[in-house]
Amino acid sequence: MKRRILILVVALVGPGRNAEASEVHAIDAVTKDWLDAGSKFFGALGILIAGVGLYRSARTRGEDLRWRQATAAHDALSEIHKHPEASKAIDIMDCHLAGHAIRIRVADNSKEAVLTLDAVCSALATPGEGNDVDHELYRCFDWLFYFVDRSGFMVRNHFVQFGDIAGPLAPYAKLLRDRWDSFSSLASVHNYSDADVLLRRITSESRALQ
Repeated sequence: MKRRILILVVALVGPGRNAEASEVHAIDAVTKDWLDAGSKFFGALGILIAGVGLYRSARTRGEDLRWRQATAAHDALSEIHKHPEASKAIDIMDCHLAGHAIRIRVADNSKEAVLTLDAVCSALATPGEGNDVDHELYRCFDWLFYFVDRSGFMVRNHFVQFGDIAGPLAPYAKLLRDRWDSFSSLASVHNYSDADVLLRRITSESRALQ
């Protein structure tokens, strides 16, 4: 009798336990789905944050590079105006653009000469000949071409951007290229090939924009 009662109790209790176990398994499955969804969300969020960080880093590096290039171009152009001989060549061309000659001292500063761009072309046509004024003119434009050649080298190797150099040099590039027969010998003797390329590019692109 007792055995029959025990079997009956087990039979009644068993289904309840199985139901509870099934419910626990069901909750675990739902929790797992939420955990999977959460991990995927935070994983995607992490990738997004990393991508934004990389973008900002690349943008900062690009801005820094651009600033360095602009600074290098400014320094290269400033050197022309700071150099005593090269700045005289710029002064001569500025006066020509303004429609008048310029008075400057040459050699040991004991002589004063009235200089024009035509006088420069005449002096450079016969290098090594002429008087002290002619020799001074040659030195002035030799130094000018040296700095322009260095600027052309920097443009060619992407140390500076072409536009940063081209704008300030554009008026002078046109004057020099229009009289290239007088300046080509100087450029060739000193192998100022980058200056030649830079001046050609400045004048061609300036004409294309006109």
